[in-house]
This record gives sequence, structure tokens and C-alpha cells, in this order.
Amino acid sequence: MPSTDTSQTYSLFKSGVPVGKITASGLYGPFDKAATDGRQILAGFVVAEPLFAPTATKVPAALLWHVTVRAAKVPGGFTPADVVTTNALIRYL
Repeated sequence: MPSTDTSQTYSLFKSGVPVGKITASGLYGPFDKAATDGRQILAGFVVAEPLFAPTATKVPAALLWHVTVRAAKVPGGFTPADVVTTNALIRYL
């Protein structure tokens, strides 16, 4: 997850972070199986490590939704059995 330390010039999201689409805003946020705002449905994984200012509220990032994922390598831990997807074409190893 991103740093909230405003003394840092930049923060970043790690490549491979799973995200879900927030229903109300149409933006994406970190996947959370317990969420009720749309993030409980996996939309894909962040492709690269986008840099952003710690005070930024929106971060542009590329998203993979047709991919093979090594679940053990996903930052922050990830269990494929917890995932509900709609349009993502994801295969887990």
C-alpha cells in the first residue's frame, strides 16, 4: 500500500496489486473481499509501479485483466479462492 508520509517526494503502488472498481466513482481501489463498494469484485492487477505524490487522491496506472498470476507473488498476500470476477480473464498458478 502507498505511504502516507508527506515528507517523501514520491510513493508508489507495487506491480501486481489486485484492484476492484468502486461502483460509485468508477475509479479503482485495492481489492478487498470484505468491501461493499465494488472493490470486492476483482477487476485486475496493476501492471507497473506508478509513482505519485503522497497527497495524490488519484493515481494513473495500467491494469491487466487477461493474465496468468502467481498468487504467492502478489504483494500483500492473495488467496484466489477469495476472488469474485466479472470480466477479468485471470488464471492462477
